[in-house]
Amino acid sequence: MGKRFVAMMAEEVTKEQRDAITAFVKAKGFGFWHWVGNAWLLSTDAKEWTAEKLRDELRTLASGPLLLVLEVKGGTWSAFGTKGRFDWLHKNWKDE
Repeated sequence: MGKRFVAMMAEEVTKEQRDAITAFVKAKGFGFWHWVGNAWLLSTDAKEWTAEKLRDELRTLASGPLLLVLEVKGGTWSAFGTKGRFDWLHKNWKDE
């Protein structure tokens, strides 16, 4: 299993900043889920990523708002919402 992160930003983040963050995680090869506001669930097999490194990179894209990055190691998750929105999580955030 690769690394998993949660990145969340305050409400003040702009659409342009959200789009820049999404473009960044795509360009860096992260898998991601972004169905909830200013939150991204990320996965990567690249060992060099840490919560601190990801935080620093994201701050260059959205320097003003509050930013929280957590590395998730194991654990379970549960969700409620429209069918299909959680397919990525079932595939990428399951414990092996």
